[in-house]
Amino acid sequence: MFFKHLKGNYRTIVYDNTRVAVARFVGHTIKEPTEAFSRDSTYSSLNEANAYLDEVLEKLNSRTLSNSNKSPLELLNEEREYLFPDMPLYETASIADLRVNKYSTIMVDSCYYSVPDSYVGTMVRCKVYTTKILVFYDEKEIARHDKVHGSNLWRIDIAHYTRTLFRKPKALVNSTAFKQMDNELKTVYSKYFKGNDKDFVRLIELVGKFGLVAINNAINNLQEVCPTDISIDKIEFLCTRNDDPKVIYMEDHNDEIKSNSLNLLDEFNNLLNS
Repeated sequence: MFFKHLKGNYRTIVYDNTRVAVARFVGHTIKEPTEAFSRDSTYSSLNEANAYLDEVLEKLNSRTLSNSNKSPLELLNEEREYLFPDMPLYETASIADLRVNKYSTIMVDSCYYSVPDSYVGTMVRCKVYTTKILVFYDEKEIARHDKVHGSNLWRIDIAHYTRTLFRKPKALVNSTAFKQMDNELKTVYSKYFKGNDKDFVRLIELVGKFGLVAINNAINNLQEVCPTDISIDKIEFLCTRNDDPKVIYMEDHNDEIKSNSLNLLDEFNNLLNS
């Protein structure tokens, strides 16, 4: 990842202590952390810790150095011109062939990860990284999760259980998948689909197809047009139309006719209110 960040490679690399983490040794085994790691805090995941470190290093490397009147980032940009081309990412993952159990999960390092429920009983190939899990069937990726660290922990993607939930929609709200679901989706359920679990399962399928942003945009559009009648069919229709490159939408098409029409409406509105 270091070389991906640099966008190039050096001819020779000398490995040393992690100077971005350890400032100096203050005892036989005691180390003084650098400014980047001096904050007394805990992180919910390795990704969160890395995001914090990236933010701090960006600030530190943007400071101007006293001996060059340039920042480390500016010096790096000048140096990139002389680096060797970027190399392919080195894969550091363990590979395991695992059987999907009756709960549509696989077990990795004593933790459980969901896969689509159509693969129950089949053998899948799993690539286990330090921060993520990728699952493949016939060389096609069917699932990915952030890796959890512990024992008997579960990572469940509710979209993996749409087939089962179609048959038993009432099981939705009490399921582990629902509890681990994105908070935005929970809000959508409570506002528009509470008591209509079957349509909400259809919505989950649409999220997998179009993405949550597209679903939220469709709902926002419907709130302006028909706020009391937001249905799964209308959401699907808007998502499908928005996915059609041949369709031109007014918000994306700013021309003279549109401007004149809006001006005319404003004048008409002023006339009615005068």
